[in-house]
Amino acid sequence: MERAVIPVAATEPGRVGDGLPAVVGAGLRVPLVTGEWVPYAGLDHVASTPSLVAVRDAVDELLPWYSSVHRGAGFASQVATRVYERARQEVRRFTAAPPDATVVFTRNTTDALNLLGREGWRPVPDPRPAPALLL
Repeated sequence: MERAVIPVAATEPGRVGDGLPAVVGAGLRVPLVTGEWVPYAGLDHVASTPSLVAVRDAVDELLPWYSSVHRGAGFASQVATRVYERARQEVRRFTAAPPDATVVFTRNTTDALNLLGREGWRPVPDPRPAPALLL
C-alpha cells in the first residue's frame, strides 16, 4: 500500500465568510483520481469537528506555558493552573451555574459520557433545587 503524503500546498488559511468564524482547514484542497485538486467538502463532523481558528490560536498561545496543572510549583505550572481555573469560571458564567458548581474537563463528548456511565451519576444530596448541566 502506498504511503499517504500530506502536501503542504494543499491547505490555505481558514476564511471568514458570511460572518461565521473561521475554521481550521476551511481552505483544504484534495486530489481527485483525475489529478485535479478541488476544495474539500468535509461532511463527517460527528466525532471529529474541526477547530475554530480562534481556538487553535488560543491553544498555540498556551502551549509554551503548558505544565502540570494543580501539581507543580514551577512558574509554568502556576500559569497553566490559573488558565484552567479561569476556563472553569468561564464555563460556570456561560452556563449560569453557581460559583461552587463542579466543572470537569474531558477529552471529548464520548469520553465524558463514558465517564458518567462508568462511574455512575450520583448527585450529592442538596436541599437546594439546582439544574443539572451536561455540556
